[in-house]
Amino acid sequence: MKLIPRTVVLFCLLLSLHLLSWAQQTEPALQVILDQGKVRFTARQPEWQVHLAVANQRGETLYDSGHNHFGALEWNLTDRENQPLAGGLYRYTLTLQDSAGATVRRHQGSFILEQDAQHLWITAQDETALGADILGGALTATRAAGRTLAGRDPADQARRSVDGRKLVTGDGETKPSEAGLLLAPNAPTSTVNSLAKFTNTGGAVNDSNVYEVGGNVGIGTQTPQNALDVVKSSPGVMNKGFYETASVERPGDVKFGIYNSDPNPIAAALTFGATRFLDANSRYPGFELQHVIASATASNRMRFNFIERNSGGTVVAFVADILNVLGNGNVGIGTTAPAHRLHVVNSSGNAIFGETSLANSAGVQGNTTVANGYGVCGTTNATNGYGVFGYAGGVNGYGVFGQATGAGYGVVGTNTDLVNGTAGQFNGHVNVSNTLAVATNGLLRVDSIRPNVGSSAVTLTGNLAVVGSLSKTDGSFKIDHPLDPANKYLYHSFVESPDMMNIYNGNVTTDQLGLAVITLPDYFETLNREFRYQLTVIGKFAQAIVSEEISGNQFRIETSQPNTKVSWMVTGVRQDAYAEAHRIPTEELKSETERGSYLHPEVHGQPEEKGLEWVRQPEMMKRLKEQREKTEKEKRHQ
Repeated sequence: MKLIPRTVVLFCLLLSLHLLSWAQQTEPALQVILDQGKVRFTARQPEWQVHLAVANQRGETLYDSGHNHFGALEWNLTDRENQPLAGGLYRYTLTLQDSAGATVRRHQGSFILEQDAQHLWITAQDETALGADILGGALTATRAAGRTLAGRDPADQARRSVDGRKLVTGDGETKPSEAGLLLAPNAPTSTVNSLAKFTNTGGAVNDSNVYEVGGNVGIGTQTPQNALDVVKSSPGVMNKGFYETASVERPGDVKFGIYNSDPNPIAAALTFGATRFLDANSRYPGFELQHVIASATASNRMRFNFIERNSGGTVVAFVADILNVLGNGNVGIGTTAPAHRLHVVNSSGNAIFGETSLANSAGVQGNTTVANGYGVCGTTNATNGYGVFGYAGGVNGYGVFGQATGAGYGVVGTNTDLVNGTAGQFNGHVNVSNTLAVATNGLLRVDSIRPNVGSSAVTLTGNLAVVGSLSKTDGSFKIDHPLDPANKYLYHSFVESPDMMNIYNGNVTTDQLGLAVITLPDYFETLNREFRYQLTVIGKFAQAIVSEEISGNQFRIETSQPNTKVSWMVTGVRQDAYAEAHRIPTEELKSETERGSYLHPEVHGQPEEKGLEWVRQPEMMKRLKEQREKTEKEKRHQ
């Protein structure tokens, strides 16, 4: 008798277990025939169409016979590219349609093909008795009464039957099931929905811990709730599982998940080896990683650690808490207790570094959409620290750039220490293209360290508003020279006074009696006190006197000759409320901290370290000097 590969025989016998339930008592709806390693399906009516579809567990079709197979279909366990199927779990759908296209029968199920293609298991939902005729190596499946397999060989008409785990031949001899004919036992202890498992090399089949229920496959569970459920429960081992399905947390999503059913878990971890990775398949857009816990509070966190092992499996490096995600949504890098949505801590370098290679884009950008919010906020509690430090090493670069499009401020600096603190400090050039506003609750200090000839520490294009006092070493106006504006500048120095003095002047001509009245602004006497007068006669020799002092915002003069032109000047000391409250002292002692330092040490023959800012902020001035010397050295070597 011709031997048939046991893979094909087992598939046909177990598949027939389903197909026979379609057949009538005397005539089957479908015959399954094995012929030289191929599976042939023959319908009861030649005009019927036979359709077979095989898919993997993701629902991707691997083989589809189509609907054009009338009366019969032949399949050799290959995919649609005619390549042998790899070992694994598959789903199948077998359909019969009559000549009008109506479905006569349809059956769906799953089967497992081992990697070596020597065993094929198929699920069964009921216990259907069957019989068979063995015709020269071909198998025709028919329905038979009872739970026996009956067959005959045309050559010797020897009857063979199977009862339980034994094969009974025509001469009455009882034999164990042969390897060429593998049969699942009809044992009363078998478990419903369990997939069969070969327990020895002789072909014995028993229950496994793999179950199929309604299309879901469970390993270690008889009631799988997902497409694939894996559950392990043993003393000392946590319950662990996987799922690939929709879940109650996010209905409709398809995901890969890990859950822990232990009510008091020690830890839950997902570990990948050196060559393994977690892949978000492009078939499903997006990827989601969930940590499902009983209560999403700040104390519950998801931890990411790094473990390095050598070739012997010994841990040689362990870095804990590289990243922590709290139940309230805060993410911490370098900290186990992030107090902000993203909290980064680094004790050995920059905590956050942003870089961009695209023009007009930001390496780090912050934005706020609410009133009194901060797009970017930098703070420091350390001595000589910087809340925000900006550096630009390229041409036309900005270390710090602030912009405001409404009634706001592009850059704001505040300091609550009005004695020794500084709201903003600039060492170098400060260009203001519109308005620079300085409030009275702080100081604006700008130092130019040895600027180029004709250059300025601060250049303002626009208006400068100072609400408070302005102190300077000297002062002047600078304009384009009126006689050669393209090539020269013109400077005039300010007029200095120890008093807060206002000056008023003009020209007047006396009448025929040598008298004249000079009228001043209506606020003059309210604004000023301690009046001083100067009169100068123009064009002739004559005397001029102040005949009546200022009263009612006017004064009178008299000349010794009539019709005399006189140039006059009157000064007064401010007495308005602000001037009275903030009188500028003529002399002032330096503070204890400032003593021994100079505003301009170089003009007194002192080193720059004797400068006032070196006393106030020595570390910052030292770094600025080092940076300046480095820049000068680089320029010399260019």
